[in-house]
Amino acid sequence: MLIAQWVDNSVCLRISNFDQIEPLSSVKRWPRQDNKKVSVPQPKMYETYNKNMGGVDNVDQNLATYRIAVRGKKWWWQFFTYCIDLALVNA
Repeated sequence: MLIAQWVDNSVCLRISNFDQIEPLSSVKRWPRQDNKKVSVPQPKMYETYNKNMGGVDNVDQNLATYRIAVRGKKWWWQFFTYCIDLALVNA
């Protein structure tokens, strides 16, 4: 298990059993105090996450669009409908 914390615009914490920190890649950021883009080192696990997160965004978008509109008062009902929604979107 690897736990990494990287400070970008805010603190980002990732836990992985797949990826590594090295080799560091370089990303461009616009700091508030400077008037130009600065190159900042970024761990490899964050680069991998950003490269492959498009599928997560699509699932979240489809879940928001096609959500089950039945509401319940039980604590488990929202979790249950979320699982059904997720199964339908993945199908």
